[in-house]
Amino acid sequence: MAAFPSGWRRTLPMIAAAYAVGAFVLIVPRVIEPGGPDLKALVDGELTDAQTYTLDMVKEFNTYLMSITALAFGGLGWYLSQYRPAKSAVLRAVFFATVGFLALAIWYAALAYSQTASELAQDAIGLRPGMSRILYYLQLEFLACAIAGVLILIVFADAVTRAPVKT
Repeated sequence: MAAFPSGWRRTLPMIAAAYAVGAFVLIVPRVIEPGGPDLKALVDGELTDAQTYTLDMVKEFNTYLMSITALAFGGLGWYLSQYRPAKSAVLRAVFFATVGFLALAIWYAALAYSQTASELAQDAIGLRPGMSRILYYLQLEFLACAIAGVLILIVFADAVTRAPVKT
């Protein structure tokens, strides 16, 4: 990267990470887009046992993914406090992409919660796989969290294999 001016060496990894996260945002949702709304009206405004169980599972899974996301953000904070920043532009791009995918996971979690509240407020809920917006956002949240998990492993692998800093 010696051909680039000093400012570009710092911003190029961020630009590459933004492109990676942007490509995910533009491509993946279109690939797994639900077939359409499949809202079933609630009978007397009450959820069936199956719908209640499914919503409980959705909430539990969403809570689990949010916990993992918070743990990953904490891990990145620990990494920043314990290690000097990597000199490799590729590793810095991976770090920034990790942050982007974790932020994206939080965004999709918020969309899953808001979609659930929206459907319940309409006295209708759609939970059929391939047709449900709630499950769609949950799936996107999982994918973003999984990609961030793989990327954070790359960052940590570099940290533990790097020679210790001489003080």
